[in-house]
Amino acid sequence: MPNGGGINCRTCLHFKIERRECLLRSVHLEASPLWTTCRSWVNRHDRKAVEHRDHSIPMGPMYTIVDASPDGTVGHYAEIPYYRGHPVLPKASPDGSGIIFVCTDDDGVVHEFNSTDEYFGKT
Repeated sequence: MPNGGGINCRTCLHFKIERRECLLRSVHLEASPLWTTCRSWVNRHDRKAVEHRDHSIPMGPMYTIVDASPDGTVGHYAEIPYYRGHPVLPKASPDGSGIIFVCTDDDGVVHEFNSTDEYFGKT
């Protein structure tokens, strides 16, 4: 899944590629649309799905798709819900030993999480 997989904003009916905007949520994507998703995803080429579903109400939060491998190997992907409306993005840890997850809220406060477990309050 090198590009976040097939179910991402880039392949969604609601995503306006030229503006990097989710039309359903009226949200400009800060993160890559290949690494962002939500439960309202609809394949832009699937006309049956488009005709048989109410597409006016967003379902759940937006998610950042991240490689959450604790040991730095590739292949363990997770969907992290946006933090107070902002994407949680992977970043190299300060000592270079792994990945941390970072987001900045509306007040400019930077929040850092050492793992997806920490983000979800499991540690």
